[in-house]
Amino acid sequence: MRAQGKLLGSIALVTVVTIGCRQDSGNARIRNAVDDRTPTVSEIIDRMAETYANCKTYRDTGTVTTVLKSKRETEPRVTNFTTAMTRPDPQASSAGFLANKIQFRFSFVKNIEGDLIPGVIWRNGTDIKTWWEFAPEVESPDSLSLALAGLTGVSDGSAHTIPKLLLPTEVRGRMLTELKNAKRGDDKVFDNHNCFSIDAKYAGSPISIWIDQKTFLVRRIDQTTEFGGYKFGSLTTYNPVIDEHVPAELLKYIPPN
Repeated sequence: MRAQGKLLGSIALVTVVTIGCRQDSGNARIRNAVDDRTPTVSEIIDRMAETYANCKTYRDTGTVTTVLKSKRETEPRVTNFTTAMTRPDPQASSAGFLANKIQFRFSFVKNIEGDLIPGVIWRNGTDIKTWWEFAPEVESPDSLSLALAGLTGVSDGSAHTIPKLLLPTEVRGRMLTELKNAKRGDDKVFDNHNCFSIDAKYAGSPISIWIDQKTFLVRRIDQTTEFGGYKFGSLTTYNPVIDEHVPAELLKYIPPN
């Protein structure tokens, strides 16, 4: 039996550190620190947002590691996730196999002290389903935004961050572009990919975003949050691919084991 009490405690912790799913606050401008390097922070962030919003297909695998940092650091809580999306093909006929509909699937498995908590969000056009370990049955939310919001906390924010970039007008909440006091850090290398690093404040908390210099896709996000006298830390890593074939099995409604 899964430890539901531990999960509820985890959700409370995670809602402090995740990349927040709040109401839209408008098109917040990036406030840049002085930096004469090119591209600028604004140029990097704008290119990142355009890349996600305009890609034809997207898929990733990733991991969120969350810890409570105190006098005695807690065991990390790890969430593994996958995302897949294809956009409608304007040249496709209605007879085309799924070609005229947005296809989307996000799944995760959360590990809380050895208990594995799975969940999935699936969309085929207007048909939307969501399920996770402690839901009594498969649900059909009215929108993808509601489906993602319902699992944002338990998935450590991974259900919101990239889907919001992929579908910015459809998915509600704060977007990763809404930064304050943003500046370029030292260039980094992550998993053999050269990355820009951007240090900023996001939802009032320090954040570091590593963006691939070639693809302008997010490779890593580090965030630290203080709340109620406690300090929380999260590390999210991504292995993203755009504009390549997405296998049909990645878009099927199959709840994770």
